[in-house]
Amino acid sequence: MSSFVNPVCNHIFSGNLQYFSTYSVIISTLGCGKSGTRDLKCTTGITEPSVPSNPGDVAIIVSSISQTVVKLQFNTSLLNSTNGPIKAYGVLLSTDQQSNSTRNYLTMTYSDWVNKKTKTYLTVLKLNENIISRSNMITIEIGSNNVSDVISNTNYTNGPLTNQDYRIALVLFTYLEINNGLVDIQRSIFSLTPFASIIAHPLEHSSNTIPIILGVLLPIIVILIIAIIVLVIQKRRTTKDYTDIPVQNLSSIPVRVEDFEAYFKKQQLDSNCGFAEQYEDLKVVGTAQTKNSALAMENKGKNRYNNVLPYDSSRVKLSIHGSPFDDYINANYISGYNSKKEYIAAQGPLPATVNEFWRMIWEKNTHSIVMLTKCYEQGRVKCEKYWPPENKLYNNILVATTSEIELDDWTIRDFTIKNVKTAETRNVRQFHFTAWPDHGVPETTEVLINFRHLVRDHMDSFSRNAPAVVHCSAGVGRTGTLIALDHLIFQIERESMVDIYGIIHDMRMHRPLMVQTEDQYVFLNQCASDIIKSRMGTNVDLIYQNAAAFSIYENVQR
Repeated sequence: MSSFVNPVCNHIFSGNLQYFSTYSVIISTLGCGKSGTRDLKCTTGITEPSVPSNPGDVAIIVSSISQTVVKLQFNTSLLNSTNGPIKAYGVLLSTDQQSNSTRNYLTMTYSDWVNKKTKTYLTVLKLNENIISRSNMITIEIGSNNVSDVISNTNYTNGPLTNQDYRIALVLFTYLEINNGLVDIQRSIFSLTPFASIIAHPLEHSSNTIPIILGVLLPIIVILIIAIIVLVIQKRRTTKDYTDIPVQNLSSIPVRVEDFEAYFKKQQLDSNCGFAEQYEDLKVVGTAQTKNSALAMENKGKNRYNNVLPYDSSRVKLSIHGSPFDDYINANYISGYNSKKEYIAAQGPLPATVNEFWRMIWEKNTHSIVMLTKCYEQGRVKCEKYWPPENKLYNNILVATTSEIELDDWTIRDFTIKNVKTAETRNVRQFHFTAWPDHGVPETTEVLINFRHLVRDHMDSFSRNAPAVVHCSAGVGRTGTLIALDHLIFQIERESMVDIYGIIHDMRMHRPLMVQTEDQYVFLNQCASDIIKSRMGTNVDLIYQNAAAFSIYENVQR
C-alpha cells in the first residue's frame, strides 16, 4: 500500500520583521534518502516613509530669495529607504500660519490657491532620481514655474510666489498613484512632515530695480555685441574646410529608450560598424593617468598582467602594517548609478595576494563578492582559489565556507569571516558565474541579466558604504561588462535613457580597459535592446523581473 504526504507546507513568519527588509530563509528536508536544502530570499512590503515628528527636525534651509522664487535645500537623509525606497517627493506650501499637514491638501493646486479655494497647495511633485550630490543636499526652487519640478500629465504648477510669509512641508512617497491629474490620496503611500515657517518672504518689487539693472548691464551688453560681431567677421575671413580632421571629445552618447531600437539597428549595419567606431574612440580614455604605485618594484609581483595596472587616483588603498607598500592591491573603485564607490573592480587573486584580497574584503566592509571566471580556463590558471573547503586563516582573517549551492550557470557560496584580533565576525556571499568564456560573452543576455538581479538583490540589503568586489582574471573585461550592465539597468528604469558609451567612458577613467573587447560592448547594447523589449512586452524570452532571482534556485540539483 502506498502512503502519501501533503506536498505543500505553509508557514507564516511574524514578529519583529522590518518593512522593506530582505530575509534569508533556509529550508532543509530530512529523510531516509538524500537531504535537500534551499536558500530563499523574501522581501517584506513597504509602508509610509519615516519622517521627523517635530518641525525643528525637518531641517529645511532657505538658501536664496528673489522677487517670486525661494530656493530651498534639504538633506537627502530625509529620503531614507527604511520603510521602502522613496519614489517621489513633493512640497506643500501654505499662507495659513495655523495650518497643519493634512493629506487632503495634496489634491490642492496652485490654480486653486490663485482662485482662493485654498490657502495650502502642492506646488512641487518630483520623481526621486536617486542622484547623489557631493553636498548630500537636494535643492528646490519654489515659484520658478519650471515644468521639471512637476511630474508630467498632472494638474500641479510650481507657480510664482507673492509678497507674504509662507509655511512649508515635505511629502514623501513610497508609492505614488495619479488619478485625474492629482495625487490619489487613497491609494498612494506617503508621509507628511510638520509645517515649518519660511522666515523670509519673496522680495518686494522695487520701482528702481529695472533702471539700476539696465544702467549696469547696458554697457556690458553693447561690448558683448561688438565682440561677437568681430569674432564672426574673423571666422568668416579664416574659414577652412576641417571636415577631414576627426574631433572626438565625446564622453556620453545618450539615447532615449523609445529611440533605442532604431539606433541599435543603425549601429549594427555593416557588421556592427557603428559600435566598432564608438569602441575605437574609447580606447584612449583615461590612459594618460599615472600608475606609479603599480609600477613600483616592490609591487610588480602583485600584478597578474603587466598591461592591467590600477590608476593612482582611484586605486584601493589598504592599511599599512609596516612597509609603505603594504597598501597596494590591484583594484580600483568604480562609481555606479547610486554612489561614487559602489564597486571595487579587482584582478583575480594570485597565490601571493590572497591574504591582501581578504584584507581588502574586511577593511572595505564588503559583503558581496562577484567572481566571473573559473580558476582554470583552457589549461591556464586564471585565478587562485582563494576560499577554503572548510576554514583557513589568512593572516588575521579567518575564513570559513558555510554553504555552497552549485547551479548550471553559477555557484553561490557563503562565508563567515572573522578578524581574530577583534573577534568581530561578518557574513560574505560569493556569486560565482561559470558560464562566461574568456574574452567572449555569455550565450544569451537573459542568463547574465538574471544573475545581475541576484547580485543586486544581495547588494541592496547592505549599506552603500559596503562596495561589492567584482573580479574576473584581469578585472577589466567581464568585470567591466557586469558593472556596466548593473548601471545600465538603473539608467533604463529610472531615466528611460541608455548611455552605454558614457558608462564605459566613466569606468575607464577609474580603471584601464574596462569592457575589454568590442564583442562585450556590442553585447551590452544587445542587453539594453532586450531589456527595453521586455519592458514593452515584446520579448517573452527575457525574464525581466527582480522576482526571477527568488525562483532561480528551482534548478538546484538534489
